[in-house]
Amino acid sequence: MLSEAGVTASPVALDGRYGGTALFGERGSQSQLLSAEALQQVAAGAADDLGIKLYPCCRGSHLAIDAALDAAADLPKGTVIDRIELLVPWGTRTALLYDEPASGMEAKFSLPYAVATALVRGTPRMEHFTDAAVREPAVRMLMDTIDITEDTARGDLSATMDGRYADLVLFLRGGGLRRVRVENARGSAERPLTPAEVDEKFMSTAGSVLHVDKACELLARLRQLVHLPSVDGLFRN
Repeated sequence: MLSEAGVTASPVALDGRYGGTALFGERGSQSQLLSAEALQQVAAGAADDLGIKLYPCCRGSHLAIDAALDAAADLPKGTVIDRIELLVPWGTRTALLYDEPASGMEAKFSLPYAVATALVRGTPRMEHFTDAAVREPAVRMLMDTIDITEDTARGDLSATMDGRYADLVLFLRGGGLRRVRVENARGSAERPLTPAEVDEKFMSTAGSVLHVDKACELLARLRQLVHLPSVDGLFRN
């Protein structure tokens, strides 16, 4: 059904360098993929570490987005940013492939775009990752001022979120600067969202495809999920 609807995927999603087999198998061998029992053990141990992905783009960019939002939070209106320096651990950019995204999908995997769109537009939303949004002049101009450095001191962290951070410096016209370091992303187990923030995230996403009344009704049903005797009809029209 997805294919018929025009959904595409990478041709190396399974057997590529960063494909499913390499990421989730033992040493990348199909004959040594984790068993169902082993996966259950991993899932049980990870339950306390689960978080909510707050922004609709690659998880690897979320620390930098948080740093950008924090740095811009108290800037006076009309402040001009002349230059941006961003320090991230080595491996952060492995999945963030596009420094010059040409489409909304590529923008989801662009660290410069993530930082620039957060500074220009505020909290990234679904509508910020369209082909048209990527071409906005104000965002593209700010992207050109960003200098990204990968810190090799902790080794390659491409396979984990542990130990990652974003150290962001805004150089402001007139000589001022703002520096913010973020080590735990909003929505992570270490920095959880409030119930109200979770609801707002749901509505901003579901509300883009459902009428607001329908989205509210679905959210109310999901909030009562633990009390339902059956999930039959949960997603009824």
